[in-house]
Amino acid sequence: MRHLWWRDPTLFTVPIEDILIDPDSRDHIPRVLRALQAIWMRPEIRDRILTIIQSQVGKGIRQDTGRPGMTCWSILVLLLLKQSMKATFDLVTELSNQRKNLRIMLQVETEYKDALRFKRQTITQNVGLISEASWQQINEIVVEMGYNLMANSKATPEQGSCDLCVVETNVRFPTDVRLLHDATWKLLQRSYKA
Repeated sequence: MRHLWWRDPTLFTVPIEDILIDPDSRDHIPRVLRALQAIWMRPEIRDRILTIIQSQVGKGIRQDTGRPGMTCWSILVLLLLKQSMKATFDLVTELSNQRKNLRIMLQVETEYKDALRFKRQTITQNVGLISEASWQQINEIVVEMGYNLMANSKATPEQGSCDLCVVETNVRFPTDVRLLHDATWKLLQRSYKA
């Protein structure tokens, strides 16, 4: 039994649109989370993407019975995280179990010790089911959303200029061997003068 997302959030689950993500962070993960938050807040885009994921993950499986698996939203979050960071499944597992904002985005309770923990095998078996063609469809939907956001934006395009000057020079980078060579050479020069 697989859902697009948990439709009955618990008391300690923060709504995705209310997640506070640091806008000044230069880390990679907050940028991914802001993009996911933008997708979540546009139901028509979100539902198109989650339907693609459900068609890939739910092949030949009855959706109305069985134990609950990862939601399609969780698979999308971990898929985007893995692809954007070029991360291994081990790193994705570690982040999904330890990073608080990511766990909130996954709609997992963060207040209890017994909260849901993702296992590497579960992530591998679910995120690994998304084919290259499906990933390309998701990518096209997200790019289309970005173009629409830019077209509706009132901001003027940013322009910049720079001057380039290229000068050929002989730059020596200090390595241990070169430093040792320079030190020995200086020692010989000073001992010769004495």
